[in-house]
Formats: sequence, C-alpha cells, structure tokens
Amino acid sequence: MTDLPFDSWYLRCTGQDVALLTIQTKRIKVNFEIGPLFIKIVEMDQPELKHLLGKEMHAGILLFELQKCGINMIPEDADAERGKIHLKDKGAEERAILDIAQTLKVFAF
Repeated sequence: MTDLPFDSWYLRCTGQDVALLTIQTKRIKVNFEIGPLFIKIVEMDQPELKHLLGKEMHAGILLFELQKCGINMIPEDADAERGKIHLKDKGAEERAILDIAQTLKVFAF
C-alpha cells in the first residue's frame, strides 16, 4: 500500500540548520527532524515503528526502513496520477542535467 499522495505536509525551521517536517498520510502522521547530514523520526503514534524513533539516518535509508515496515513514502511514476501531477519528460530532464553540468565549468549557479 502506498501512503502517497500525502494529505498534508508542513516544514518549519526549528534551529540553526535544523528543520521539522510533519507529514500526514491517509493512515499516519510522522514528524521528522532534518539536519545537515541526517533525518530522524522524532514523533509518531505507531508503537510497531518505535525502533526507528530518534535514530539519525540518511534520508534514503530511513525511507527504505519505513518501506520495510509497510509505510511507502517513496514516489513512483504511478503515484503521479493519483496526486494529479504531470510527469516530467525524462529526455528533457537528462538534457537539462547535461547542459548544467557542462556550464558549471564556466558559471556559478
């Protein structure tokens, strides 16, 4: 089961280089603390996920750990339709990335 699209999300700064992200899905509400090199769950109501509470991880690792527990917050192309989002053209995206990579030698963005 997917938890996408989110019902709501709220991002706010809580300190120097630290933010709090609250995500409400159809099933759960999770509060993440985001730092420069980590993300961690700081609050959630599901007792079966308490083993993840307070552990600093890389964002991708945390999302995969949540996915192992049945909470899917990693979007796939099929999720775009449910969220009424138009998918970007992959070819155009690749060309833009290459263009930016080539100009980095000359300009600062």
